[in-house]
Order: sequence, then C-alpha cells, then structure tokens
Amino acid sequence: MIGFRIDANEKVATGHMFRCISIAKKLAALGEECIFFTCETSDAVAVTHAGFRLIRLPLSWNDWDENVDLLKGECARRGVRTLVVDSYYATENFFKSLSDTVAVFYLDDICEKAYPVHSVLHYSEWDGDDVIEKLYAGTGTRVYSGMKYVPLREGFGREGAHDEYDVLVTTGGSDAYHISLLLARKFMGEEWRDKRICMVLGKMNNDADEISRIAAEHRNMTVLRNISNMDEIISESHFAVCAGGISVYEMMAGGTPFTCFAFSDDQKIFGERLSEHGHCTYAGDARDDANAVVENVSNNLRALFSMSDAERQVLIDKNKNTADGNGAERIAELIIGINR
Repeated sequence: MIGFRIDANEKVATGHMFRCISIAKKLAALGEECIFFTCETSDAVAVTHAGFRLIRLPLSWNDWDENVDLLKGECARRGVRTLVVDSYYATENFFKSLSDTVAVFYLDDICEKAYPVHSVLHYSEWDGDDVIEKLYAGTGTRVYSGMKYVPLREGFGREGAHDEYDVLVTTGGSDAYHISLLLARKFMGEEWRDKRICMVLGKMNNDADEISRIAAEHRNMTVLRNISNMDEIISESHFAVCAGGISVYEMMAGGTPFTCFAFSDDQKIFGERLSEHGHCTYAGDARDDANAVVENVSNNLRALFSMSDAERQVLIDKNKNTADGNGAERIAELIIGINR
C-alpha cells in the first residue's frame, strides 16, 4: 500500500493534490494500491472520483507535529509501506517520527533544508543545476531532480489548434490576491475588447460572481468553473496567464506560450528562473503588489502578441522539449522501486 499525505484549502494550492492524484493514477495502472490522508481538503471529491480512498485526520491541517502519531497509526493499520508527502508545512520532527514506520518520498519544491526522508524529488530544476544534490549530500537520502519528473495530469501534451481563445487566465484554486478579478477589469479596456478571453476560476475563488458580471458586459469574455478538461482549454488557447505552480508545466506541455506570476516563495524563485531561461515572461509577486502584477501581465501579453509565427513556434518547441507530460509515470516507477 502506498499512501499520500496532502491538504488543499485557501492557503494550500490545489496543485499539490492534483499532482499527487496524477502519480497515484500511474501507480494504480502499474498494479499498486493507493490511499490518501488529509486534515483538510476543499476538493475531496477529486480524490474519490479518481478512485482512491480518502481518510480525514481530525486535526489541524497546519500543525503536522500534532497529527504525526495519528498518521503513523493509520499507516500501520492500513499496511502503508511508502508515504508520499507533498506540503510546505511538514516539519523535521514529523519526518523523524515517521522514519521507523514508513519510507517517506518527499516532493520538495523549495529546497531550503535537508529532511530525514528516504527519498526526495525536486523537479523544478534545469539540467546542470545541483541544488537538491548539494542540500542532501552525505545524508543517505535518495535524490531525484529534473523537469522530466513533472507530474502532469493525463491529457497534457496533446496538440491543439489554439484558435478558440486569445488569452487564457488561470490563477489557482482560491486566488487570494484577486488577480483574476483585476485582470477581468483590465480586459474591459478598449485595447483588449476584441480579444477572446477565457477566465478559468477555481472553486474557492471569492470573486467569481463579480467576474461573471464583468463577463456579461464583455461579449468576448468566457468564464469557466469546476472544469475537468483543462488540457483541452490550454490546447485551444493562443496565449495564457497563470500562477507559477503546476500550471506552468501544463502550458509548456500544451504548447501555449504564457506569462506567469507568483504568490509563494517557490513560485517567485521558479518564475524568475523560467524567465531567465527564456521559457516565459515573469510578471512579479502578487504578495508585493497585485496591481503591478496586472500591469506587467498586460505588457507581457503585448509582447507575446507581437511575436512572429516563427518566434512563437521556437518558444513552443523549447517548452515542450522541457516538459513532455510523462513525469507522473517516471515518479510512479521510482516509488514502486522503494515500496518493493
């Protein structure tokens, strides 16, 4: 049995949950049984709809030291031998407490500290970088890195016509900094009136009603909620605006040039590096100034629209060669090796 410890709410991006579901699906296809553990998730149906059992731990989602003994008991009772952990809130004490019970496979996005885990994966790393290797040098932890391990959902990487929407906007599950709303207002301006805009809103987006009202006044703006075909929407979009999480890789695999922004430390670092490597343009950190991010997004979109077809194709090929959509299967094979 392979377990996954995740949470999803207004503070924790739903991308953590969906990438774990992608990995679990590949594990299941390879004959492994999977189970999910959570203290809080806004979208439990996504786990159960994917065919996996979800166990709720009656504890605080942001106090991982508090819930470790209960989690250890659940793992022992259900025969979990390997536990995949995907959270910024996991602590050193949490990992130490688990080490005598299960082999922990940790998805580490930030790489600030070496934890006592069996294996660690950092996929937001370019060839030639060795951040995670240096961090864990001499610890005995198995280290895996590189964008070949990006765990995208099934369907991403398909080729589409990119002719349904001019601009796709997707800002995550909750959009705590109101980027979608600010962009919707921006797109009401004359410059953007003739552009076909698609706003994909997460379930926890508190601005959905206001954005829908704006869309009703903008004949070329479409609002989508609770969709299950994001891969198709990406393949139908010419350009995109997204937060710097898993959506970045979905755009790369889907062949949609994009500009991205950040609302967490790892997204800031990654967005800046993506821009440095020429994969996209970076619009800034919403935590610092959301309005400035929106202005930067506008400028970056103008630059994208000014590209020639040849320049756009070069960028598409560059991104597709970096994220090919097969990372979840590669991770599943690593985990199976550990579990057996």
